[in-house]
Amino acid sequence: MRRPESGWNNFPRRFAKGVFRMLVSILWMRKIPDLNSGLRLFPRKHALEWVQALPKGFSCATVATLACLNRGYPLLFVPIDYLPRSKSSKSKFRPIIDSARMLGQILLWRMRKRSCSKHR
Repeated sequence: MRRPESGWNNFPRRFAKGVFRMLVSILWMRKIPDLNSGLRLFPRKHALEWVQALPKGFSCATVATLACLNRGYPLLFVPIDYLPRSKSSKSKFRPIIDSARMLGQILLWRMRKRSCSKHR
């Protein structure tokens, strides 16, 4: 779990991340402090259950979190410190396109949770 970033130029990305984090927390009834930080650790056999569902060009970390939530696997979020983004590095976040894709993935995984629950 990364600590919050600051700065006005990060506002659209931070806002979108906060909205989606809150949405997932409500839909799965579990507090999610960081939906899309890049580091995940899980057994290989768990990843093989959802890796085929990974959309092209989409965050593997987000899909891993949603898949683990759907399957009821334990999740632990650990805050870490990290170096600031280098001055030459730019975020590739596109507010409208990326937010729409994220919302689509959240709703898709939520529907998968419902269908998984019916078959248990």
